[in-house]
Amino acid sequence: MTLGIARPRRVLHDEVRDVRRFPLSPRDILMMTRHLRVVLLIAPWLLLACRDDGISPDGRGLEIAEARWRAQGLSHYTVETRVLCFCTPEVNRWHEITVASDSVIAVRRVETGEVQGEPAQPSWFRSVEGVFQLARRWPSMERGNRVEASFAAPTGLPERVSLITSPAIADGGAVYEYRALKPGLTGNARVARSVP
Repeated sequence: MTLGIARPRRVLHDEVRDVRRFPLSPRDILMMTRHLRVVLLIAPWLLLACRDDGISPDGRGLEIAEARWRAQGLSHYTVETRVLCFCTPEVNRWHEITVASDSVIAVRRVETGEVQGEPAQPSWFRSVEGVFQLARRWPSMERGNRVEASFAAPTGLPERVSLITSPAIADGGAVYEYRALKPGLTGNARVARSVP
């Protein structure tokens, strides 16, 4: 004697499943909730990874300040600066730098008036233009990098630019501070010719 066990009819791929006749099984519901949990756990991290940039308070602040700075057309200027970082203690002191064509050409310590014997190394002191470039590149250089900055409203001079690394890196960031801008020649200035 054989028991008449009815086998469920197999649903072919091209057939449409009727939800009323074939409701979701507990296994299907369990799998859907697991997938939903994974998506809900991963989604915030993906959103953080895909955010606009690391400029605080927003990316437009840096662009506006840089536009104000460039609008002055300074090709030669003097400004006081210091760099707070895990580097040579000398750069933590205020120095007056003279910049011509985006290059530091002279360095003098503010407290003593002492002129540095060696030419300033670009890694020690940066022109204002150099700090703007670095601030734009910083967030994309390493995952977790971000920039916090404050600027002088009329000139766009970066008063403080904090380059912050991810929490996993202990000594990779730096803070560039500027004050006491003394404009020199502008890019629009023309040298007067002596007429014989």
